[in-house]
Amino acid sequence: MSFKTRIENNTTSVTGFDLTQALEKGLEYVLSVIGQNPALLEDFAITATSVSDGVDWIPDLKGMYLLNVSRQDGSVFREARKVPKSIQDKIGDSSSIHFATPLSPAYYIEGRKIYMRPIAGSGASMKLEVVQGRNGYTINDNNEVIYNSEGDATTQSGFPPQFNELVVLHASECILMEKLSRFTSKLPTDLDADTTVFNNVTDINLSLSPGVSLPTDISLDTSLPSFTAPTFPTSDVNDALTKAQNLIDGTTMGGDTEPESVQYWLNDEDEDMVQVTLATASQELQRANTILGDYNAELGGVVSAFQRNVEKFQTELSEEQTKFSTKLEKYSIALKTALDAMNKDIQEYQINLGKKMQLYNAVIQKIEVDYKYLTSQLQMVSGKKQEFVQLNITPKKLDVNERQV
Repeated sequence: MSFKTRIENNTTSVTGFDLTQALEKGLEYVLSVIGQNPALLEDFAITATSVSDGVDWIPDLKGMYLLNVSRQDGSVFREARKVPKSIQDKIGDSSSIHFATPLSPAYYIEGRKIYMRPIAGSGASMKLEVVQGRNGYTINDNNEVIYNSEGDATTQSGFPPQFNELVVLHASECILMEKLSRFTSKLPTDLDADTTVFNNVTDINLSLSPGVSLPTDISLDTSLPSFTAPTFPTSDVNDALTKAQNLIDGTTMGGDTEPESVQYWLNDEDEDMVQVTLATASQELQRANTILGDYNAELGGVVSAFQRNVEKFQTELSEEQTKFSTKLEKYSIALKTALDAMNKDIQEYQINLGKKMQLYNAVIQKIEVDYKYLTSQLQMVSGKKQEFVQLNITPKKLDVNERQV
């Protein structure tokens, strides 16, 4: 069984995810946590012999943990003691108690380089026991093999096979977490967005267009007629009536009658003058009647013309009202047709919206199911990983009965 198959047993599928990167992260994790238990490091170590003095052990040997440094003299190996920087100069001083000898070699680290004393030479060199970092290992997915420079694609080396499970668990955890992080991109966006699954449902297109303009006013060629009465001849009528009155009963300020009035001549018992004066008064009254007759005739003509204009205006107004009513009725019919069409669109939209919401809910439910499944898988994988570390890596505390007395 390949690493891929084992990981897909936890994650369903790794399609679209970087499996190599996930496995490398799993390898890095194992190499980091085994440092909690130094007793395990020997199982991961490689031995490098004939190493030159001053070796930069991290890049040159791809090292991560340095376990042991020995002086190699032919086939003889003697473990070297590590000295602090404060006395590194003294291990080369033959007068110092810290002086290093071939039988009691010593080493110190400066930067990342390892220096041995006595200086390796005349056939002597260093032997290093190190645990390599991720770059020192190769992962063969198909053969389910992890090996370092001492192994090959079919032979696991420098990495105990039981720890492959921890690599798989951590790699599965990485892929599950990445899957969960991508869930936001799976959520449907705006129901009307061009890139969603909802485009197969027609959207509403609300537009009210009766096709006929609403009539706004009545247009008349004839304006409302105005009436202007002729000027009444007040002065002329008053003059004739006043003269007639004075001729009949004119009096002085003292109450005496005027010599020209009928009253005067009656008092004077002059019948001829009475008749003459009455005839003159009658003429003045006739003059007043004539003036009034002329005025009435002129007024009658003005009234007749006004009535004709009013009738003409009423006729045109009636015609325009009929036209306006016809236009308004036509607009009402067109508006009703447009409203019916819009109501139909609204009903269709409501149906489509219901379809959209059903589809939306179905998508959300599917996403929720997938999310819950991945969450449960992540919890399961994380639990197994924690359990593996607890059982196989975390140093165990001795039970009281196991402690030496």
